[in-house]
Amino acid sequence: MGSITIHKDHKWEEVQQRIRAQFNQEPDVKTALFLVGLRETGRSKGKLKKEEKMDLMNIAFCRVVSESGYFTLAGKDAKGWPVYEQVKPIPDMKSSVQEQFIRDHIIIYFQKENLI
Repeated sequence: MGSITIHKDHKWEEVQQRIRAQFNQEPDVKTALFLVGLRETGRSKGKLKKEEKMDLMNIAFCRVVSESGYFTLAGKDAKGWPVYEQVKPIPDMKSSVQEQFIRDHIIIYFQKENLI
């Protein structure tokens, strides 16, 4: 299992390097989700209200975990933003495990979108 962890850590570093190079920000899971949300909605990084940032991160979370069948794209709302429906429950997990779960899905997203 150690080699899988090392491989995941290496891929997460690739995601971080991509974000650092493109956006000149120190990336963490929240930053990565925010940027995925921007990408998925077509929004720019300009002035956003806190609620809009949270909405972007929620869209991003739904998008990245949709790769494992937890959500499915149901359509678009009046603003043209993606709307997701939950298909299966996300397992209960400790916060440290939850962060790794999200990281793993961000890596999958970046790979499928040819971003790393």
